[in-house]
Amino acid sequence: MTDTPAPDSARAGDFADHAVEWAYRVFLDAADPIVIEDLQGVVLDMNPEAVRSYGFPKEELVGKPITTIVPPRRHDQAHELLSRCLQGEQVRNVEGIRQTRDGREVPVLITLSLLRREDGTPVGVATIAKDIGTLKVVEEENRRLTRVFMDATDPIIVEDLHGVVIDLNREAEQTYGFSREELLGSSIKRLVPPARHEQADDLLARCLAGERVRNVEGLRWNRSREILPILVTLSALKDEAGETVAVATMVKDISHLKAVEDENRRLARVYMDVSVPIIVEDLDGIVMDLNQAAVDTYGFPRDELIGQPITTLVPPERHV
Repeated sequence: MTDTPAPDSARAGDFADHAVEWAYRVFLDAADPIVIEDLQGVVLDMNPEAVRSYGFPKEELVGKPITTIVPPRRHDQAHELLSRCLQGEQVRNVEGIRQTRDGREVPVLITLSLLRREDGTPVGVATIAKDIGTLKVVEEENRRLTRVFMDATDPIIVEDLHGVVIDLNREAEQTYGFSREELLGSSIKRLVPPARHEQADDLLARCLAGERVRNVEGLRWNRSREILPILVTLSALKDEAGETVAVATMVKDISHLKAVEDENRRLARVYMDVSVPIIVEDLDGIVMDLNQAAVDTYGFPRDELIGQPITTLVPPERHV
């Protein structure tokens, strides 16, 4: 003979018999502070987490208005939320502030639930206040990093793992001449001359493979197809699990540096090719450099004269 399952009505009755007990157990064990207040906002009960979070012993807070744990500037909000709840409005996850016994303020998400008798008559309100202090710290850090990202003086582009642009800062818009909307969803290679596409692919692959990619010389071009010599740095952006989810590409315009290098090379050619002997000496009269005309004129190999005093080329009677 097999056991006959209990009818649904029997199971429902069993649940009803224990519902109050179970609900109170949930109230006691909840990880968020819960305060029960009457229809006038006076505290009737509080769970252990509320005692721990606010620092008030239960017997000290019971019988006090809920505003005892609310900063004065938020009292109006507390009264408004209670009023809205009593009128039957859903009050869920409203940002607010709680204040502990020692005066510390805690940012919270507030949810109010209207408690009723069996006949539907309201008898109180359960206020759940979820501490979002850590979330607020993270949000502020994100805002700070966003400001750093957006206000950086070098162009920064964030690309996905396939080299598609998913974010960029204001300097990138300014440098390349494309609006944010135009670049989002485009390949990073839209900003790279075709001759350097392979380099762009290679740098991305190296970064995704975990290699440090720092200050690599490359090229970009802007909307007008003007070539910009740059130094490229790629940084892998990782999620909480340590998985790479995107890559930040930072470039530094070295046009001015390249212009200086070109000018230096031009001057070096002039220096070496001029037909007049030129010798560069330090403040102590030691030869640091000489051009080809000096080598030809004085007959000393370049490496033999460098490091010698200039008087090597001067007759002894003229040393003074």
